[in-house]
Amino acid sequence: MAQGGQRLLPYFNIDRDIPVVSSMLIFAVIGSCLFAVAHSLGMLVAGRFLIGLGFAGGMVGSLVILSRWHNPSDFIRAMTILFAAANLGSLLATSPLAAATEWIGWRSTFLALSAFTAVMAVIFFVTVRDTRPGAEDSTARPQTLGDSVRGLREVFRVPGLLRVVPLIALGYASVITIIGLWGAPYLHEVHQLESLDRGNLLSVLAIAFVIGTLAYGPIQRRVSGFRRVVVAGSVSTGGLLVVLALFAGTSLVITVPLLVIICTVGAYSVVLMGHGVALIPSRLVGRGTTTLNGVLMGGTAILQIVSGMIVEAAHNWFGTPVAGYAAFFAVLGLATLAATVFYLRAPEPSRDGRRPD
Repeated sequence: MAQGGQRLLPYFNIDRDIPVVSSMLIFAVIGSCLFAVAHSLGMLVAGRFLIGLGFAGGMVGSLVILSRWHNPSDFIRAMTILFAAANLGSLLATSPLAAATEWIGWRSTFLALSAFTAVMAVIFFVTVRDTRPGAEDSTARPQTLGDSVRGLREVFRVPGLLRVVPLIALGYASVITIIGLWGAPYLHEVHQLESLDRGNLLSVLAIAFVIGTLAYGPIQRRVSGFRRVVVAGSVSTGGLLVVLALFAGTSLVITVPLLVIICTVGAYSVVLMGHGVALIPSRLVGRGTTTLNGVLMGGTAILQIVSGMIVEAAHNWFGTPVAGYAAFFAVLGLATLAATVFYLRAPEPSRDGRRPD
């Protein structure tokens, strides 16, 4: 029966459990529907939680599949495409989302998004395999909770991996927190931009982030290394954030180019993640990739909470909105530079494209 099923659907492995990515996307579908019909704060929070849970699982699962299909050198190219596609969500969440909301309303918009997500979950379930045809499926053997804990401990014992972790937690989070959280209020409270102008400018920043993500893959392949590319990107990002803090209250002629450049060079996380995955032995690559992506997403969540504390504290202390945002940019820039110093001693992976045994 299994063999017949695989002949009918060559990319569908009927022997395996329901894929994690497809099943996790179900939570996102339910969350979007709940958000669309919500009439209380509790329902809105629950819907948003389910959306985040579902798409976080989708991102993690996608990275794990890419790590199993590709060696470290090809993984960067594949992950660049994945990250660029993911970052398009930042673009769609600006002016296009505002336009859809005005056209059909925000409730109908979320219902449409839930339907689209459901279709994507089905397509993923039918077409995607965990490993290359003929390759051993490392997910075939069920694992106990003890196996998972021991495997996680092994991941953090990989030589040099902890040197990469702090910068992974900060790199992606820095740009996403600016585009998705503080960019709009900063442009409104400091520069008095109205809704449409803010949305258009945030769209430009999101496009810059996508362009930067796509550019880092070819740059890494040309340099034939990870560390130099990451250091160039993180030092540039950290330094520019400090400069932006100094000029946060000045003209848009100064601040807008700084924001665009920060979002472009700040896309170095795609190479940084590749560096971390390349350090992980083949037998741990699935769990290791999941762990690093958890660090990346967890860093984003923590930064969004901490950044609010920084902005509020500085605003209350100095009494002006610009002080709160300047403090946030300065702390973020200095933290990025400090994490880069710690990262400098991370070992450079093998240049032959092979993972450690």
